[in-house]
Amino acid sequence: MVKWDTSLRKATVDLADCQKYDNKNILSRKRKATDFYQNLQVKKSKIRTSKKSEESSEPPPGQMKNMFYSTDNLTKLCAEGAIRNLMNMLQCSAEDTSTFWELATSPLLSIKCHLKEDSIPKAVLKDGVSIDTIQKCLWILRKKFKFDTTKT
Repeated sequence: MVKWDTSLRKATVDLADCQKYDNKNILSRKRKATDFYQNLQVKKSKIRTSKKSEESSEPPPGQMKNMFYSTDNLTKLCAEGAIRNLMNMLQCSAEDTSTFWELATSPLLSIKCHLKEDSIPKAVLKDGVSIDTIQKCLWILRKKFKFDTTKT
């Protein structure tokens, strides 16, 4: 019988499955410095690239390359980018995809005018102050592209 330190559960373990614990073979964990967000342009330095790094830009077999990936995305448009990729995977036209991107990255008042709406939905404006980007994208998809959504 073994009592595990992590879960405090007891279990039966075969003696043949046990191995000697050796502290010399255990690597200490290296801590990595925290990467803080800075609102600065990313400068690409001239770094020699090997053949391995060039090959790593290709996706693994069975996966598609993200055609909208941007190394300069400092505004972190995650929801907008994910839906743009989804529209591409759903085989929406390039025109619709670019129209969505232009709307999604526009100010709320511009979106409201383009969609010919009288007001901005309450779900989009949290507490009347901050913007819920997922709700904003869903609003655009429903009104402009006639997408249907279900309630959560």
